[in-house]
Amino acid sequence: MYLDAMADFDRVFFLLADGARCDILDDLFRAGDMPNLARWIERGTNARAVSVFPSVTLAAYVPFVTGLFPGTANIPGLRWFDRATYASRRFSVAKFRNYYGFGSYLANRDLRAGVETLFERVRPSVNIYSGVCRGAGLRTNKAYFIRVPIIAHFHRTGDWEPIDRRADAYLDHAIKSRARAIFYAAMAIDEYSHIHGSDGKRAIDAYRAIDARLGRIIRALKNAGTFDQTLFVLSADHGHRPVTRHFDTEAFVEARGLKTLYYPKAARRYFRADAAALVAGNASGHIYLRHRTHGWSHPLSDGEVNAGEPGMISDLLANEAIEFVITRAEGGGALIRSHRGLARAFEGGGAFHYVVVDSDPFGFAPMPSRLSAEDALARTWATPYPDAIVQTAQLFRSPRTGDIVLSSTLGHDLRARFERHEMKSGHGSLREEHIRVPLLSNACFPAGPIRTADVYPTMLDLLGETPPDNLDGISRVVSPQQRSQRTTAA
Repeated sequence: MYLDAMADFDRVFFLLADGARCDILDDLFRAGDMPNLARWIERGTNARAVSVFPSVTLAAYVPFVTGLFPGTANIPGLRWFDRATYASRRFSVAKFRNYYGFGSYLANRDLRAGVETLFERVRPSVNIYSGVCRGAGLRTNKAYFIRVPIIAHFHRTGDWEPIDRRADAYLDHAIKSRARAIFYAAMAIDEYSHIHGSDGKRAIDAYRAIDARLGRIIRALKNAGTFDQTLFVLSADHGHRPVTRHFDTEAFVEARGLKTLYYPKAARRYFRADAAALVAGNASGHIYLRHRTHGWSHPLSDGEVNAGEPGMISDLLANEAIEFVITRAEGGGALIRSHRGLARAFEGGGAFHYVVVDSDPFGFAPMPSRLSAEDALARTWATPYPDAIVQTAQLFRSPRTGDIVLSSTLGHDLRARFERHEMKSGHGSLREEHIRVPLLSNACFPAGPIRTADVYPTMLDLLGETPPDNLDGISRVVSPQQRSQRTTAA
């Protein structure tokens, strides 16, 4: 589905409400608690989109500013391990990564070479709080140096209000500036959701705080006479759901006698590790295994995992906390296992292929083995695992993806230790509760199947900019001429 081209907007204000739940936003709308947001999208869009796997912070920011999936951009998660660098370089900052902290300053460096971001394509631009911001520059990259310290302050005090006050000042300045693109990552919902629960009072108040902030922005734009020329988009990187049980992935790997690298104790395995266990969200995780003969020289296929660590995959799948175990298929793509069955998702000949080996692991209705990206999304859109075929396949484009990728069962997560606070709500999995996100705008985005990766090229089109080639996302703008041609052809 597409939207007709309209008069180009002069600028775009993108608000990423990190961790915002569709159902909670709906409830707040019905209660009249989001009056400013309702006013801005009155003639526009209140729809849904599908995020990416893993549905975790930063990796799921990537589509909004690049139009690419995490696997394509080579940022396969909030935490990852680079086996080639670990094997070949004794000292390197690229051996492994944790973006929750000072590692976030390396996110732009980690993006695949040649990727063009929103900040590089639309100038001048302003970034507020996002870690993926290549091209923003230091002068317009608000809070670049204080982003990590202020989040550390939040974990000491439990109070996000001082961070929001800083954001107000940055936004006021950005709105009054000549910036054509303003990207603001509002993280309070996510942070409060993890600690207090995604339906807790502090998280709900964070939604209302966003609406109050939008009210101030609307007034400023109207006073400047630029409100009608500003494209507004609000979306989220992932959803959130309550967590009541925790599976200790790190302990599971260590119990097999493997010297395991994981956070926060990664430094002690800086030079020698047999495995790495990197969880985030905490409903998704990567496990990396050292080949017993060839070391860290190459990623392991499903067969090599089974040969090197017999029973590991079956033991993981036998645990109630784990819904899917995903491995690298021989010949490329992903092997997906669940208690329901086994299937392979891979790419070839300009299409995605889905072959059920032993009952469908997602419980999908029968479908063609060869699918376009659009068809794969449409056929899975209304299921509990929207876009799962494409999302599992794309992740293995990255050499930094684990040999085993885990997606947890709803209500469980994959980390039991090392968090500052017990996680009461989480995200990261393939479940619709984690991967389906709100999409709101004053432009008329389609209400049907759409990915967050489509937002970037669509915004560029609406700004009168030409989207880059070879994106995972597609522009949802169709000109009147294209519409006429399609009608005539039909």
